[in-house]
Amino acid sequence: MNTCLGLLLVLAFCHQTLAQSGQECLSGPSVWYSGNQSTTNLGYTCQNWTAKSPHIPKYTPADGGNHNFCRNPDHDILGTWCYTTNSSKKWDYCNITKCPDDSLVIWTNVNQVNKTTQLYSLPADPEVVRRQSPSSKINVTVFVGSNPGTTAEFWAVASDYASKQIFFADYRTRYLGIYDQTTNDTSLYLEGMGHGIENIAYDWRNRNLYLTDSSMKWVLVADNQFQYYAPIHKADPDPAYGLALHSTKRFLFFSTYKLQGSKIIRTDLAGKNATTLFAYPEVHDVTGMTVDYADEKLYWTDFTGYGSLVMSSNFDGTNKTQKYYSGSSIYWGIASFNSILYVTDVHRRIDNTGALYYHLWWIPKGRNQKGRLNVGNYKLTGKPRGVTVMSRQTEQSPFDPVLVTGSCQASPECAHICLPRLNATRECICSIGYTKQGDTGCITNSVGTRYMLVSDAGQGKIFRVSLDNSSSNYSVFPMAQASKVTFMTNDGGAGSFVFWSDKQKQKIFKSTINGATARTLVDKVHARFLAFDPLDQNLFYIDDDTQYIAFADAINGYVTTIMKPDRAQRNKTSIRQLTLDLQMKKVYWTDTRSTNDQGQLWRMNYDGSQKEIVFDNLNWPHGITIDQKNRILYFTESKRSQIYGISLALLANVTGTIPTNRTFYNLKDGKRKNGIVTEIQVINDLIYFNDRTRNYMEVIDPSAANPGASPFGPRDFYRIRSMVYYDTSYFIQYINKLGRPCALKGCNSNCVALTRGTSKCLCQDGFNLVTSNLCTNDGTQRPDNPPSYGVTCPTSKIRVLPPCSNSTPFSWATPAWTDDFTATMNLTLTSPSITSPATLGPGFHEFSYTATDHSGNVGHCTFDFTVTQTQCRARQGLGTNIIETATICGDNGPEYNITCASANQLLQFGQDTRSYMTNRCFSSGEWMYPNLNGLQCVDAPSTTTIIIATTTHRPTTTAAPPATTTTAAAARTTTKKGPMKPTGKASTTSGKATTTATLAAKLTKGYAMSSGAIAAIVILVIVFVAVVAVVAVQYVRNGKRGVGMIIPVFWKPKEDTINLQNDTDDGGNHYSVL
Repeated sequence: MNTCLGLLLVLAFCHQTLAQSGQECLSGPSVWYSGNQSTTNLGYTCQNWTAKSPHIPKYTPADGGNHNFCRNPDHDILGTWCYTTNSSKKWDYCNITKCPDDSLVIWTNVNQVNKTTQLYSLPADPEVVRRQSPSSKINVTVFVGSNPGTTAEFWAVASDYASKQIFFADYRTRYLGIYDQTTNDTSLYLEGMGHGIENIAYDWRNRNLYLTDSSMKWVLVADNQFQYYAPIHKADPDPAYGLALHSTKRFLFFSTYKLQGSKIIRTDLAGKNATTLFAYPEVHDVTGMTVDYADEKLYWTDFTGYGSLVMSSNFDGTNKTQKYYSGSSIYWGIASFNSILYVTDVHRRIDNTGALYYHLWWIPKGRNQKGRLNVGNYKLTGKPRGVTVMSRQTEQSPFDPVLVTGSCQASPECAHICLPRLNATRECICSIGYTKQGDTGCITNSVGTRYMLVSDAGQGKIFRVSLDNSSSNYSVFPMAQASKVTFMTNDGGAGSFVFWSDKQKQKIFKSTINGATARTLVDKVHARFLAFDPLDQNLFYIDDDTQYIAFADAINGYVTTIMKPDRAQRNKTSIRQLTLDLQMKKVYWTDTRSTNDQGQLWRMNYDGSQKEIVFDNLNWPHGITIDQKNRILYFTESKRSQIYGISLALLANVTGTIPTNRTFYNLKDGKRKNGIVTEIQVINDLIYFNDRTRNYMEVIDPSAANPGASPFGPRDFYRIRSMVYYDTSYFIQYINKLGRPCALKGCNSNCVALTRGTSKCLCQDGFNLVTSNLCTNDGTQRPDNPPSYGVTCPTSKIRVLPPCSNSTPFSWATPAWTDDFTATMNLTLTSPSITSPATLGPGFHEFSYTATDHSGNVGHCTFDFTVTQTQCRARQGLGTNIIETATICGDNGPEYNITCASANQLLQFGQDTRSYMTNRCFSSGEWMYPNLNGLQCVDAPSTTTIIIATTTHRPTTTAAPPATTTTAAAARTTTKKGPMKPTGKASTTSGKATTTATLAAKLTKGYAMSSGAIAAIVILVIVFVAVVAVVAVQYVRNGKRGVGMIIPVFWKPKEDTINLQNDTDDGGNHYSVL
C-alpha cells in the first residue's frame, strides 16, 4: 500500500508498507497519517470519531472523522491515537511504526562551564526522539567538538544532504570548517576569515556556499572548493545577519541590522535584482532565516527588544504571518523540517540548582484542532545558536538530473564562480582582487607603476592598491607558489622582487614582481617582519623565534645574523617591526619589551655594530618607517593611536627622549577610542597607516589645514600586516642615487654597506671569514641555533566586546620546544605571568614564552590578543524637568531610566504616556531611542487612580523554572479526558479576590458614604478582581510551559503594528539533552 498525502513536493510524504515485513510504516509527522489502522497498541478497537458513545470526543480529525482509523488531531508528540470502544479505556496510542529516516537536526553548542564547543545532532523527527528515549534524558551525537578550555566557538551551521557534509564557522578561531559524515573527517578553510560569519546557506544545485559577515558587513559567496570567494552584496554601514536561499527558484534572502532601520532583502543568487521585502518597523532584529520548499514560505526569527517572534511570509513578502511569540526568549537560528520549525533560544535560564540551561524549540507551522500550538523543547546545558536540518525531505531532490535553462551546469564553465540569475541566465563572477574578462574569464588587473602592496594575513594573500585611483583599482598579487602570506616587502620600485613570509610553512619566499615565478629563499624560519635594501640586494627580517635580526642575500639566501639581544634582556625583548635608512645604512626597530611604558626604539649599522637605544620608556611602539625623500623617521604608539615623525638629522646624537621639535598626530577620537595603529608607510609626502580594528587603510595629508585620517583603498581586507609602496619614479629619484658599494666588493658570501661608498663582507651563519672577502667552513664552527617551537606557537587574535562586557576568555596551548644540541628536558623555560585560560579586558595583550639552551641561545614564542570594546554613543541631553538615572549594566546591556522630576507628571513620547521609560544601548553602540527630542512631561490625569506596582530601578522579565517533566501519556490524560483541576495558583487568586471584597465591605461599614460612592468603589473592586483573574489565567497558561509573567522592559514602538500575544501550547514537551 502506498497512499501519499497531497503535498507540493517532489518527494511525497506517505504511509507505506515495509517490503521486508508487510508492516505499515509512517513517513513524516503523524499528523499527516491517513491510513486505515483501527486497532491501538494495547489491542483496543477504535471508536468512530463522530460517535458519542462510549466516550464523548474532545478532538476529531481534519477529515471529518466519520471512521474509526487512528489519527493525531491534537499533534501529540507520541504519535497517532484514538478513542476506544472500551468504556473503561477512553483512549490509547496506535504506535504505528516510523519508516526509516536519516534526517537530522544539527545545531552549534557552546558549553560555558567547561569552555567547549560542539556540533550536536538528534533525529529531526521529535516523535522518533521521544520513542527512542521514553525518559526525559536524551543522548545526542557529537560530530565535531573542541578540547576543554579552548577559545573555539562554533556559531553558524548549514548542511548538504547529498554530500553528507556539514558546514560550520568558528567565530573565535576564525575559520570555516566542513565535517564529512561519510568519512568522519573535518577540513578547515578560509582560515583567518571566520570571525564575523553569522549564518551559512548552501546552494546544493550549484554547490556554492553563501555567508553573511557582520564584521565585513557583506554577503560572501564561495565555490565548493573555497578557492574563490567574493562579496555579492555590501551592506555597509549595516551588518548582514540572517540568511536563506532557494536553490531552484534562485532566491537569496538576507537581513541587515540597523537601529530602527533593519531590513529583509531578497535578491537572486548573484546578489542582483534586490528587493526590500520588509523594513523597520515590520522587522526589528532578524538573526535566523530559512525557506521551506514544500509550502514555499520564508520563515525568520525577530527579536523586538521585549520578546521574540517567529514569522513567515510568501517569497514575495505577501501574507506576512506571526507564527509564534515568546516574551521570555531570545530566538536566534531557525530551520524547517516537515511540519515543524526548529528554533534556537540563546536566552540564559537558571534552574533551581543554580545551573544554566538553554532551549532548542520545535514549533509547529500549524495549529491543532483547538487552535493551539503543541510547542516542545530540548533543555540544553550549553548555548545553541546556529541550527540546520540535514534531510532529503527539506529540499526538492538534489539528485534531479534535469538541467535548467541558464543554469551553471548547462552553460560554459566560469573561471571562478558561477551564480544563477532569476531571468533564466547565469553570471560569472571573480574572486576578490580579480577583474572579469569577457563572459567567463578572470584576470589580475594592472594597477600601473604606482601602488601600495598590502599583505592580508586573514586571506593569506598580497594585494596591489593603486596610489592614483585606490577606490576602484586594485588587484590580487598572483603567487606562483601556494602559500599563506603573513608579512611581505618588495624592492620599492626597482622592478625586481617581492618577498613574503609563511608562518605555517616556516619559509621566506622570493617572487618576481609579476608573480610569474617563486621559490624558497630562506627555510625553517618564522620571519616576523621584512625590509629590503634594493641597492645591495639584502633582505632584513626579524626571527620571531629568537628575536634576532638577520639578513639574507636575495640571490643565494645566505643568512647572516647581525643582532642578538643582550643576554640579560633576551627574555624581555619583543621586536615588532624594522625599517632601513638606505642613505646612512642603518637599521631601526621597535621593541615593546612586552610591558606598557617600557618600550624602546633602537638602531644599529647594517653590520650590527653601534647598537644603541634611540628612544626609551615608550608606551607600546609598533609600526616604523622612514620617509626616504624628506629624511623623517615615523613610528606609531599603537595602543594610544599616535604617530610620531622626527627628522633623522635630529637623531645624530641620541638622548633617549623624543625631541620637542617633531611631528605628532593623535588619532584617538570619539570614533577611534580603542584603535591600535600598527602598520605605517610614507611616500610622496602622504602618511598611510592601518588601524587593526578596521578593515582598510587610511591616509593623512600633512599639508592640509587640519590634517586628519581618511579611508584609502578597498574595504576588503581582514588583517593587514604589511604595507609597502612600489613607485618606479620615486625609486629612481630618491633611492637609486644612494650608491651600491657592494657591487664591486667581490664577497663570496654576504656583503653589507657601511656608508654610501664603503662595504664589508660578512659570512653566513656557521662560516668563518678567512680573508677580507672569503668565508669558509673549516669544521670548527657548527650551527648552534636557539630552541625552536616549530608550528606550536599560538596565533594572535582580535576580539570585539559589546558594551557592558568588560572581559572575554582566551585560551592557548603552551609551545613545544626542540633544540639542535640541548635535550628538551634540559632547556630553561619561561612563561608569561598570565596562564591559559585567561580572562582579558580591553587592550593589547602580549604574551611571550622563551626557551634557553646550554649555549645561552634563547628561542622566543610571542603572540598577542587584542580586545576592543564597542562604546555606547553619548546620551542625549534632556530638559531640566526630566530626570535620567545613571547608566547601569543590566541583563540586556547598558540601560538607564527616564522619569519626570515632578511626581504629578507623566512622560509623553509620541502618542504614548507612562510614568517612566527605559533606554537600552545595543551591541552596535546605538541607543534603542537615539532621538528623544519629542519627549516631554505632561500633567497626569486629575481623576483618582489606583496604582498597583512594585517600585524598582528597572523592571525585569523573569522566567519561571521549567515545569516538572511528565510523560506524554500523563499530559494527554488532562487534555483528552476532560478539564484540568484548578491549580493552587488559581485558588490563591480566588483567595485574594475574597480578601479584597471583604476589605471593600469594611470600608463601606466604617465610613458614611453615599450610595453613588459605594457603587463606584464596588465597580472598582469588580474591575480589580477581573484584572487579577486575567493575570492568573495568563500566569497558569504560561507556567504550563515553564514561562513566567511577561513584563516588557522597553516601550513598544508606536509604529509596530504586529499584534504580540502569547500563543498557548497543548502539551509542554520538555526534554533534557545530555
